[in-house]
Amino acid sequence: AECPEDLVRAVLWPPFGVLGVLRAIPVLVCTFICHFNVLPVHGELGEPSRDRLHLMLHGAIGYATAVYLVVGVCGYALSVCKFGPGEGSTADNVLTEFGPRDPWANAGRAGICTTLLLALPLVQAPCRDTILRFLSSSRGSDQAAAAAAAAA
Repeated sequence: AECPEDLVRAVLWPPFGVLGVLRAIPVLVCTFICHFNVLPVHGELGEPSRDRLHLMLHGAIGYATAVYLVVGVCGYALSVCKFGPGEGSTADNVLTEFGPRDPWANAGRAGICTTLLLALPLVQAPCRDTILRFLSSSRGSDQAAAAAAAAA
């Protein structure tokens, strides 16, 4: 029964202070770097429009924000319930606080592995497409120059 009161007190003023919050901002910003995929996604929409793109972007970022908030609050609650506010800390990787046979922790570990495996192609595909466009445009300009030289 003590944990919820401690949790409320710790959430209202975290023990790591303002500097800790400022250190967390770059991590949160990096989680939402998706701008390089906006134009390809806009092109893939059934009926591309600015309103539909905004709706899709707000929905995706809102969903990601909700997931991060839930995971963050649960991790923080674990820390407060385990150590008390300001008395200790959990490991940087909260999953190391659980044993290797904990089914919920293993589900979390599997989820992280799946996310990382599925995210890799999403990051590599735009890079590959950009390289292929660059190479094809440079070949096209070489062919156009050769055709112009041949015509002259």
